[in-house]
Amino acid sequence: MIATKYLKNGALGVVAMIVVGLVPMIGPVAPLVGGGVAGYRQREDVKGGAIAGLVSGLLWTLLTLVLLIVVVVGAGLTAPPGVGPLNWLPAAGGGLYVGVLFAVMNAGVCAATTLGGAIGGALVKEAQRPTPPREVDV
Repeated sequence: MIATKYLKNGALGVVAMIVVGLVPMIGPVAPLVGGGVAGYRQREDVKGGAIAGLVSGLLWTLLTLVLLIVVVVGAGLTAPPGVGPLNWLPAAGGGLYVGVLFAVMNAGVCAATTLGGAIGGALVKEAQRPTPPREVDV
C-alpha cells in the first residue's frame, strides 16, 4: 500500500502539472515540473522523490483515463441513431489506436514525472547538506 504522504505529494504534483501546463511555451515540461514538486515535497532522498514522482504520474494517468472514458461514452451518447458508441472512431482499429496512443503518452508522462521526482529529491538532499562556515575578512 502506498503511504498517504506519497499520495498527497503526488496529488500536489498533478495540480502543479495542470497549472504549469496552462502556461504557454513551458507546458511541455509540465510533467517534469509536477514530478519535481512531488519529489521535493516528499523531503526524502532521490529514491523517495522518484517514487513520489511516479505516484504523481500514475494519478495523472488515472485522471486522464476517467476523462477518456467520459469522452468515449459522451461521443456514443451524442452519436446519431444507429451509430454505436465506438463507431465514431476513425477506422476499424480506431479503438486500438486510441488505447495504444493513451498508453504511450501516459508512459512518457510517468517517465517524466519519475525523473522530475528524482531531481526534486536530489535538490532536497543538496539543500539539507550542511555548508561549511566561510571566513570573512574584516
